[in-house]
Order: sequence, then structure tokens, then C-alpha cells
Amino acid sequence: MDYVAEINQYLSTCSGRVIDVFYELYQIIKGVDDEQQGGAVQYLMEHVTRTESDETVLAGEHYTQKQIETVSRKLQRGKLQEFIDRAAGEASKAGADPLKFYTSIWGYIKGKYGKSDRECASALFTLADSSMIPYKAVGTGLTLDNEKYREIARGLRGGVLDEVEYILKLSYDQKTQAASLLADRLLSVEDEETRAVLMSLFINAVEDRMKNKLRQSVEEL
Repeated sequence: MDYVAEINQYLSTCSGRVIDVFYELYQIIKGVDDEQQGGAVQYLMEHVTRTESDETVLAGEHYTQKQIETVSRKLQRGKLQEFIDRAAGEASKAGADPLKFYTSIWGYIKGKYGKSDRECASALFTLADSSMIPYKAVGTGLTLDNEKYREIARGLRGGVLDEVEYILKLSYDQKTQAASLLADRLLSVEDEETRAVLMSLFINAVEDRMKNKLRQSVEEL
């Protein structure tokens, strides 16, 4: 049975503690030829949260509570989560191929934790639990110097930017109403640089609104 079929079969039937499930998923990965393990990890990361299980097979208990705590401390000391997030961010901005990324990150995990099945399985779960996984190769996007950015932003005043800000002040019954209006304004801008600046100003406005709501919530405590 190839790793795709084996992973699919396991994910569609598994149940039990997450840490035990990942221990058994690690055994599947471990059983794959070395040169294919990066692809197996990629497939798992892209399907682990998308596959529904009928929970007919209960994972064995592979950790005591003390072992869980010991392994967790080691991974925290090694700052594995931070490393994964940083590596994924850098690779994504560089447009690195997904298979290349997963092969690289799995090589790092095996090199650091591979002597212990429990540690490596926990590291596999840490990878799956990262907000940067499943990995996407995004690229760097458009860059503008500050003067050019300010020039374009000034040009948006009195026009589409004012409309965007006004829409954000309105209340609608459905979120899609405001979203569709905002999307129309964004798509009405044909120039890529101007569109990017408008989007960045929109993001700034949303972030400011969120900060203000958080501040109000704290003040009301």
C-alpha cells in the first residue's frame, strides 16, 4: 500500500488522543522510503484537517502523562513552533515549492528529534498545528518606496478611498453586503500599484477598528 492510501485509510478511521494519533501517523511516515518522506508529510499536512473520520479505530496509548510533559518541554525549549513558522514564512515569500519546503522541514525535524519516536511524532503534530500549515508558496508581492506610496495614497483621497472608509462605517444585515461593495471598489482600480496601496490602506483601517474595539473592551472591564 502506498503512503497516500495508507494515510487516507488511517485518517478516515482514527480516534483517540491527538498525540497518540500522530504517533501512529508518524509510524506511517517512518515506514516510507527516505526520499519520499517529504511528499508523505506534505500529503498528510494537506489532508489531516480535511478528512472526516468514522472513528472506528482507536489509537493505542503511546505516552504517559509524564512523557507528554517531558516531550512538550523539550520541543518548547527547542522553539520548534517558532522555527516552523519562521521557516514557512521565509519559504513562502521566496516562492519555494511545497515539496521542497516539506522535505526541508522534515529533514530538520528528523535530524533534531528522530532518535525518539515520541519526540518526532510530537514534532509532527507541532508542524500540523502551525498556523502556517498547510504551506502555501505566495511570493513577495509588489514593493514601493515610501515616497511613491504616499503619492498614490494622496491621489486616492477624495475618491475611492473615501468611499471605502464610508462603507466601513455602515452597518449591514449581512457581511457579504459590505464585502461585495468593498470588492467592487477595489476591482474598479485598474492600476496594480494603486490597487495595492488601496488594499493596504483598507487593511490598516480594519486593524485600527479592531484595536479600538479591543481597547474599548478593556476599558469596560
